[in-house]
Amino acid sequence: MIKNIIFDIGGVLLDYNPKTYLDKLNIEDGKRKELNDIIFHNQKWKDCLNGFITNKELIEYLVKENLKYKNEIEQILSKDNLKYMLPPKQEMIEYYKSLKQKKYKIYLCSNITKDTYDYIKDNFEIIQIADGGVFSCFENISKPSVEIYNRLIRKYQIDVEKSLFIDDTNKNTITANEIGFKTIVFKDIEQIKNIEKINKLEIMLKSCYSKDTCYPKYIEKWNINNPTCGQCAITALIVQEYIGGTIHKIRIQNNETHYFNIINKNIYDFTKEQFDLENIAIRYESNELISREQILENENTNKRYKILKQKLEKLK
Repeated sequence: MIKNIIFDIGGVLLDYNPKTYLDKLNIEDGKRKELNDIIFHNQKWKDCLNGFITNKELIEYLVKENLKYKNEIEQILSKDNLKYMLPPKQEMIEYYKSLKQKKYKIYLCSNITKDTYDYIKDNFEIIQIADGGVFSCFENISKPSVEIYNRLIRKYQIDVEKSLFIDDTNKNTITANEIGFKTIVFKDIEQIKNIEKINKLEIMLKSCYSKDTCYPKYIEKWNINNPTCGQCAITALIVQEYIGGTIHKIRIQNNETHYFNIINKNIYDFTKEQFDLENIAIRYESNELISREQILENENTNKRYKILKQKLEKLK
């Protein structure tokens, strides 16, 4: 179950669209590509993001190297224009606040300059609301370097298996996923709301498990303190039916079969808890895609699936 949500800022909570920004500044079309390369594809820009130089020092350097664009560089990097560079996504900010009220732990992980950090802190409640965060300008390192993610994990003792990482840049989510986070390449608010649906389904399913829905071999092991015991196949079927994604199976200790789901490239294993209680390690790498039809060929599984679904429908 997701308990921690880690947000990027630019492109997620605040809008970041270079074209729109340059439109607002009335930068001539013919100069835009070159200015974009001069400023944002420059090692000094990365140095500023990582806190090695100030925004003032960045401007001085870029102007010295590109004197003909002095006015444009100063205009684009002016602190006074951050309000045009990073306008708020109001709906997202309100939803962000609501997640905090719903008792999720909220963290930030962002590549930003010190001036941008100060602007956000002074004008929004994003940083103040969060339970913590790491920022490139203070850490002297930026995404997608694995170290900034690890610093976040260590600093706040974050359990990655129970955490969602949201970023608008694919390469940043790839690193997060490799570490063990569930991830979203952000496009819209509905993606995050879907995570809430997944959490709700997991809670509801746990309350529906019983000996009637348990795999016969494990009925004697099933109890209210180990509710997920013997429930993996029918759970995977329900998750796919209600949320989507695919069903996969792996072999675990004593060559037993275990089923789980993959949704938007993220692993969801609602019944892993039964193995955690026995300290049985689960590895998902060597898994086999399996259809729901194959699983339902088993008469007992089909029967237990129908019982679980009926219980679930009564709760809805």
